[in-house]
Amino acid sequence: MIEFVFKPSRIVDGKRVRSDCYSGRYAVSKGAKLITVPLNTPDKEIARKRLRDIMLEKQREQEGMIPSRSVRDAAAASLVRLVENYERELTGLGRVEKHVHSTVARLRRIFSELKWRQLSDVRADKFAQWRSSLPLAAKTMKEYQISLNAFLNWLVKSDSLSSNPLARLGQVETRGKQVRACRAYTEDEISRLFAIAGKHLLAYQVLLYTGQRKSQVRALVWGDLHLEEVHPFALFREGTTKNKEKHAVPLRQELAAAC
Repeated sequence: MIEFVFKPSRIVDGKRVRSDCYSGRYAVSKGAKLITVPLNTPDKEIARKRLRDIMLEKQREQEGMIPSRSVRDAAAASLVRLVENYERELTGLGRVEKHVHSTVARLRRIFSELKWRQLSDVRADKFAQWRSSLPLAAKTMKEYQISLNAFLNWLVKSDSLSSNPLARLGQVETRGKQVRACRAYTEDEISRLFAIAGKHLLAYQVLLYTGQRKSQVRALVWGDLHLEEVHPFALFREGTTKNKEKHAVPLRQELAAAC
């Protein structure tokens, strides 16, 4: 264990100038990297006490007697502020705006209706009771749990939470509980849709014959359409696809001609 206080210096106009305030250096265990911290005092005894307090805190963290500083800071913060940080993180990672908005809206509803203010309020049993009271489809209830789990797991990964309190809570079963069963359009339905599509006909045809999401089709530009090739195709770029991987989709000859 190493610890000492000192007044740092720097070169100004060719002369070494010493700071008025002390800094400290310490290593909690033998061979560990030295850490420098500002102590913000010109008094040497006060500086030594502050460094000793920092050392004691780090030792207690290392021994598991207290949570890390980042965990304690998050525990003291409001869930509102933590969600705002999470929203900025999702946006910074390039998540789709609609996904970010829906995720944050679900979290805010959960915290508001359960009257959760801080991380210490988050309990699996309370969430399960709230979830079961929702007059919603099973799929929608599952989405609330997915959003909350993603938020809590993000806090764990960022060293702001020791563990996810919902980690062992089972998911809502959605199989066989769909409000509307998924099925393919019949040829008659497709013909009738195309007949009344008007100016939207080409958009419907691209969606149908490429099988891509509406957002991905909307993001297409002329440079993505390779219509003069022997086998025409549309290139969906990395930034427009959900998995962030580009891929080419063949286009029917009549669809390429219509484009």
